[in-house]
Amino acid sequence: MRKQKNILVVDDNIKDKETLQMMLQINHKVYLAEDAGRILELIYKDKIDVVTINLGSINVQPIKLIRTIKQYDPYIEIIAISHYTDLETTLKALQYGISDYFPKPFRMPKILTAINRAIGKRQLNLELKHRLEKMANPIELATFLSEASASYSAREKQELLINLISRITSYALDEKNKVKNLRPNYLQLVKALTSTLESKDSYTYGHSERVSYYSGLIAERLDLATEDKEEIQMAALLHDIGKLGISNLLIDKEVPLDSEDWELIKQHPEKGVDLIYSLQGSSKNLISYIRHHHERFDGCGYPYGLTGKSIPLGGRVIGVADAYDAMTSDRAYKKIKMSPLKAQQELIKCTGSQFDPYLVGIFITALRTNVNVLSSLFN
Repeated sequence: MRKQKNILVVDDNIKDKETLQMMLQINHKVYLAEDAGRILELIYKDKIDVVTINLGSINVQPIKLIRTIKQYDPYIEIIAISHYTDLETTLKALQYGISDYFPKPFRMPKILTAINRAIGKRQLNLELKHRLEKMANPIELATFLSEASASYSAREKQELLINLISRITSYALDEKNKVKNLRPNYLQLVKALTSTLESKDSYTYGHSERVSYYSGLIAERLDLATEDKEEIQMAALLHDIGKLGISNLLIDKEVPLDSEDWELIKQHPEKGVDLIYSLQGSSKNLISYIRHHHERFDGCGYPYGLTGKSIPLGGRVIGVADAYDAMTSDRAYKKIKMSPLKAQQELIKCTGSQFDPYLVGIFITALRTNVNVLSSLFN
């Protein structure tokens, strides 16, 4: 592995550019560029590890450039450094995957720390990519991840897991992996990593895996292709990933949520979509299932208030499975869980209003024929 890394500095401010070059070239090979043509030439020709870019550079379109770099090599880390204070441009840059942002005048120690962190992140992501392509088993991958991220903050570890889960989802939905019949293996990896994300919360631990299992019980009894059934299960595993962008103070609140709390919680389907939307290979179906799993059959759900069968099938399936698990599990604000029979009665009561009646019927039949399996899995 190369110890000396290749850093590309994109800035039309001579003083700032030369200052960065002087400090970085002690340990790394530094390239300087101002115009888009030269920047892309270096990206394509040399193995660039990190790019620092001035969002206010007049010779480039920064957002277009960031997007082009990430499309060519998603593992190149990009750090924005700028006087430019256009909030919309900065938010777009964050959306397209910059690692960090620093306003000018910047402090050199902070920039150097950020660059070193970005180098470490690129190395880790490339190693994860290699292990995914070799289909490392979940235990080996989790062990490697734990050791490699030992110095990360809790938030950085969480972000790493989210990105990894999103990347695995992208692999799983890739056409060439369907041909190789690798989807079930990737599904197991997503299950393992989702459990890792939930493990610190005793109230949600195992929730996504159970919802995926329940969704699978329903999907198996529908006239769907195998890959469509697996896609519903994958979406079920990821359905609450958007909650990771919401304060744990809300998620773990031990009293009923007030109206303001609920408005924040209701953002999680869209936040989840944002996390995986830009990934190559993410299907429209997967995205729509995550986005619409809280719609109601009567149109009183969120985020769009869709009704009946205008709600995507996977969203309707996950909605039933999610509600059942919520009723039969402990929650921070609800210490007494329902019995399976009581929860089934509640599903029936809410058919036609909250849930698709046909899917509820399928689910209850499946639960009653799989009671022994369910008991061994979740008790």
